[in-house]
Amino acid sequence: MCVRAEDEWSRAVVVGAGPVGCLAAISLAKMGWKVDIYEARPGRPPPSPLPWSTFHKYCIHSVDRALLNENLLREASTAPNIRLFFKHRDCSFTCTLFAPTTEFDRLATPQEFLSWFRTHFPDALSILGEEKLLYDYANNPRSALVTIKAKPYHYKDRCVIIGDAAHSMVPFYGQGLNCGFEDVRVLRALLQEGGVTPDVALSELGQEGHTDSRLSNALSNYTETRHEDLVAICELAMYNYVEMRHSVTTPTYLFKKALDNLLYTISSWRNPPQDPVARVASSTAPFPTCRPSGWIPLYTMVTFRPDISYATAKKRAAKQSEILTTTGRLGTVLIGLTALHWTLRRLGLVPYQR
Repeated sequence: MCVRAEDEWSRAVVVGAGPVGCLAAISLAKMGWKVDIYEARPGRPPPSPLPWSTFHKYCIHSVDRALLNENLLREASTAPNIRLFFKHRDCSFTCTLFAPTTEFDRLATPQEFLSWFRTHFPDALSILGEEKLLYDYANNPRSALVTIKAKPYHYKDRCVIIGDAAHSMVPFYGQGLNCGFEDVRVLRALLQEGGVTPDVALSELGQEGHTDSRLSNALSNYTETRHEDLVAICELAMYNYVEMRHSVTTPTYLFKKALDNLLYTISSWRNPPQDPVARVASSTAPFPTCRPSGWIPLYTMVTFRPDISYATAKKRAAKQSEILTTTGRLGTVLIGLTALHWTLRRLGLVPYQR
């Protein structure tokens, strides 16, 4: 991150021109840094494996990720202190297929694969084309979904990793790109809090390899304060897969979810929440709401509350889940006792009193 130029200004080098890299470059440029963006993939970065991503404020919008990336690149290219380096252009699209390993293992021949694809994705087959689909299936690598929980995220004042490089997660919470954008916001806040500026003269740097102590401390602070949040969202993403796969079909889950939403409605009615975006914008802290008030479902905290960190949301949700579980058990016992009482009355084993 810290490259000394002859004029003694620091230059930031961003490796990766995806949405997070472009946003990081724009953020640094607005702070006065000279920025170079390097991208090894062909042309301007192709879209993510998913054709859309979710961005959350008060409602969920589907956004064309390729268009978003193009807009971020366009803004970056207009900044006089940002330079972009691309290999060459490529306007291809990507389709990613998620399936259990056992499914892939039994698709040994092209005919079996086409038959399987026709059964499960008949509408996509006509768009992709059989010939291209078979070529990609035979030549593109297959790999498992991974979760990355790295630490530290920085090295002295020289570099810091953000986005998927630091916390790749399974895509089942729709928070991967949101989390990367949040990395940029948190990093910017910590750089400003630490008084980091790009115009540091060599005479002001420490003796050990000309280290910018303020930048080094800010990046260290980023590692220490951000790690818990990133581990939390990686775990929540995996948990949400289990929830979507199985839990949503169980009566217990449905009861808890209904009670969760009811308590949230009552709490919101009694204590209307402030605009969370306005709270973030007016605060110097990355997450101004450390102790959320009232009852807030986990999904709401993660999706619609940028003022609440992932770790805080996870801890708060665990406490609320205990309350819901206890309430559910008591409710089950009460219903059981009531049913037993009425059964005994109908059998005449319990005297009827007017």
